[in-house]
Amino acid sequence: MFFFSRVTGKNGRVRELTTAIDPNYAYCCILKMDAIDLGYGEVSARPEDYKAVRRDRTPYVTGLRGIEMSILITLNEVRIGNLVAKDLDTVALKLDLPPSFRADLILGQNFLKNFKMTIDGKGGYLTLV
Repeated sequence: MFFFSRVTGKNGRVRELTTAIDPNYAYCCILKMDAIDLGYGEVSARPEDYKAVRRDRTPYVTGLRGIEMSILITLNEVRIGNLVAKDLDTVALKLDLPPSFRADLILGQNFLKNFKMTIDGKGGYLTLV
C-alpha cells in the first residue's frame, strides 16, 4: 500500500513523497536523492567517510543488500493527513529498487510508535490513530 506523506526537512524545505509502511524496520528510510533535496547534503558522502566525522550518525541497518552502513538524519516532520510525527530519525540509503516498488520513504517502527496501529485481517485495512 502506497500513499503520500508531507515531509519537512532542514530550513523548512517540504516535499510530498510516495510512502509505504514497514513495521519490520526499526528506523524510517528515505532515498538519498530525496534527503539531499530536503536539505541534508551530508548524505551525499559515503557512510564510511561520514563515520569519521559523526560516528553516532552512521548506524548499520539491514537493507535489501544485507547489512550496510547508512547515514542517519532527523526529519523535522512527517505528516499523513492529521497524523504528525516530529524529529524523526531516518536513515538515508541509496537503493536500487525495482520499478514496481516506487516508495521514496518507508515509515518504520520509530514512526509507528507515535500512534496506535490496528489491522483488520478480513478487509485488509490499516488504521493509525
